Amino acid sequence: MRTYGKKFQLLKDEGDKTLILVDDENVLKIDKFYDIIHPSAYLGRLELKIACIPERIKEIGDLAFCGCKNLKNVIVSKNVKKIGRKAFKNCV
Repeated sequence: MRTYGKKFQLLKDEGDKTLILVDDENVLKIDKFYDIIHPSAYLGRLELKIACIPERIKEIGDLAFCGCKNLKNVIVSKNVKKIGRKAFKNCV
């Protein structure tokens, strides 16, 4: 696992798809180059507690956060036009 600066750790890197960074408080940070959250991108990530969906994100894919059982707070910008089916299934 690589560390970025003092706070962020890279949990998953899928090239052009999704970059997951988690800080000391387990807050999801989405890389600035993406405008969609791909299907199943964060499937089952138990370490996620808060997800702040930035304004540049226009779509959240199917099952994107499914099974993130510790995800208690999601902030979605008004620019999200589509939330896929079961995107937040089995979250707190």
